Amino acid sequence: NLLDIPACADLFCALGHQVAGEAPPLHKPRYHFDYPGSTHGFTHRNNGKGRIISITNYELQITNYDVDDRRSVVGGQRSVSGLQVSVRKLGKKGEVRLYVKTAYRPAELSANYYGASFSAKIAPGQQMRARLYLPPDAPEQLLAALYVWDDNSGQSYQNVGHPLQPGQWHELSYQIPVLHNACLTEAGLVFRNLGQPWTGSIVLDYLDWDGTPRYSSDFSKERPEYGAISQWTTLRGYWRLEGGAYHGSGPGVNESYSGDIEWRDHTLTVRLVPLLGDYHNINLRVQGALRSYAVGLAPGQKLTLYKNAGGYQAVASADFPWRHHRPYTLSLTAEENHLTVKVDGETKLEWCDQEIPYLHGQIGLSNFAACHTRYESVEIEPVHKER
Repeated sequence: NLLDIPACADLFCALGHQVAGEAPPLHKPRYHFDYPGSTHGFTHRNNGKGRIISITNYELQITNYDVDDRRSVVGGQRSVSGLQVSVRKLGKKGEVRLYVKTAYRPAELSANYYGASFSAKIAPGQQMRARLYLPPDAPEQLLAALYVWDDNSGQSYQNVGHPLQPGQWHELSYQIPVLHNACLTEAGLVFRNLGQPWTGSIVLDYLDWDGTPRYSSDFSKERPEYGAISQWTTLRGYWRLEGGAYHGSGPGVNESYSGDIEWRDHTLTVRLVPLLGDYHNINLRVQGALRSYAVGLAPGQKLTLYKNAGGYQAVASADFPWRHHRPYTLSLTAEENHLTVKVDGETKLEWCDQEIPYLHGQIGLSNFAACHTRYESVEIEPVHKER
């Protein structure tokens, strides 16, 4: 649900290339400012020692800008579109924050007639990147750092401040730490002044992030929100917090999703308890209601791996004696087109999708008609963890 007009323009251009049978356009960062007037909805906050007075799309004249494949400038002078951030009277040890919302709470919406719910666009473990420019007339006393805001804990996480040199472009990066029970609702930059009060501007070229998420949740910090809980959306079914866990049930195929559709190779580990019925699943590579992989406890004392291609079809199965009201830890690993299933740490199934594999997607939880499942925890990890 969290799309802005420039992001939609990028999507429509990519779809146009695909329909025309052409090569896809060059990759653009999530937040760039190449389109006239675009700001991507960036906003700001301060600590009382200065403030941002305007955020505008800006054409910057540059020379020898040869580090961006999107522009391919080797020499000479040309204009580059960026986000100009104008700052007024930033005092000594003062700071201002420039950020974009990566998740919303219902109370933040002026109206919500269709019951919008949101998954956070950024996750712990991912790598943030940004490029910005400090004009030549600025002093050598400013620092910049990338940060995220965890709304569940009320904490900000950021890297060490990077000194900004006047008249220079600066590349920033930040590896978001592994977190438990986090909800990252902001991503952006913090600017800090170490010297005399300063009034001036900074130009942001782009903000982006990617990489495998790495986090865990036991749902204790989540809250009920529009038919599901915070950070999770639903397709159908009755999803709610109950007894310190996330419960799903319903008369049909019941599904709840979280994460980013661009997530690729990782391991999803879920602790669940089957309470009623014969189908209790976890999902990976979810691309909406019609495309995903799932594995779960199945009828006949089976563990079954499914491919959802307009409907769930079993692709692999193994004997597994399970019973209701007992906890199980299911892990589903996706590495390219290869899927591996573990239960309580023991490998049970492996399968390669040789026919139009799904290579990216969200995570999910699901069960089928007349089932009730208690989900107690969720963890996302890279396929090959760092030692």
